[in-house]
Amino acid sequence: MPNSEVPNASRGRVGAGSAAEAPLPVARWIAILVVLFLIVIGAIVALGTSGLNVLAGLQAFVGAESHWSKGQKDAALALSRYLDTGDEADYRRFLGRLAVPLGDRKARLALQQPSPDVRAAQQGFLEGRNSLSSVEEMARLFLRYKDISAFSRAVEAWERGDLLVDEMIGLGTRIHEAPMPLPPPARAAFAKEIDRLNERATVLEDAFSVAIGQGAVTVTPIQLARMAAAVASGGTLVQPHFLKGYASAKIEHFPLSDEAVDKVTQGLFGVVNEGGGTAYHLRLANIDLCGKSGTAQLMSYDAANRLGTKKMDGWFVGFAPRRNPEIVVAAIVQDTMEHGGEAAGPVVRDIVKLYYDKKAAHTQQQAGVETPAQPNVSRPLVATVGGQHP
Repeated sequence: MPNSEVPNASRGRVGAGSAAEAPLPVARWIAILVVLFLIVIGAIVALGTSGLNVLAGLQAFVGAESHWSKGQKDAALALSRYLDTGDEADYRRFLGRLAVPLGDRKARLALQQPSPDVRAAQQGFLEGRNSLSSVEEMARLFLRYKDISAFSRAVEAWERGDLLVDEMIGLGTRIHEAPMPLPPPARAAFAKEIDRLNERATVLEDAFSVAIGQGAVTVTPIQLARMAAAVASGGTLVQPHFLKGYASAKIEHFPLSDEAVDKVTQGLFGVVNEGGGTAYHLRLANIDLCGKSGTAQLMSYDAANRLGTKKMDGWFVGFAPRRNPEIVVAAIVQDTMEHGGEAAGPVVRDIVKLYYDKKAAHTQQQAGVETPAQPNVSRPLVATVGGQHP
């Protein structure tokens, strides 16, 4: 009998191995796919929510800068009035208006500690007249993005602004301690000092606002070129690709009315071809070059001129012809004091002109006749250019 058990045991092992190697039931595969699908959907929702939170936080900081700026300007105005009147109410108003930037300072310092105090930061933001619904996201965004270039530039301007507030408080104290009425020379000197601090504050306010704005609106040259081509083509969005005539490029369509396209393209045509356009100097004979200039600023033109800095990027996106363009070019020139039409516009114009010149020469070689200047094609050639200003 023992011998008779061996074959049975062997058969049992074979049966077990066969079960282990059997494919998973269809129902189990479906369950796995459903779980994976739910994970992907959850990740997409989380990313979308995170992006919306970041945008909301940046918008809250833009509003905070507005409150800061108004508080500082109102304080400077109140101090100027006190200088004229000697009225204690004006001096108290001066101190009261500075409560807004001082509240924001409290928030910044609380978040810059080795162990950030989020509760104290939220209280500071509230004292800076920010809404209760935004202070939590402002604190979270500060901690998460304080080392990111665009945001760190804004924080740097904020820190310099707080030092300027200290100077304003010191100036106010000196004016308040001076015997009234002040002699005309002393009064004129104090008034000049108020104006100087006010101008410096405007520079820093611009720097903060524009740095935050550039962080909130980030775009690449290929994105600009692609969108310009889509609008001029009536809503046809072509997937960027390297090979000319690539048949597998993905094409999407979004609804645009003919009236909207006509108005937009006419405006872009006017930028280059109508007197007063910012790129009128770029117009080309027999080519309906259209375009839009732009300048990515770190501060206002006046502020940049006063500081003697070149911290701007000149943009230009152009296409031809006006409808259903066959070439679109986006260019950016970094570190320039010129606006986009002056700095980047000539780059776009020269590329478009070279394209048409080469096309005309090629057609002449083939047919012996001059080609029409602007044939219509469904898929525009898209080019992007970036470079340092010499």
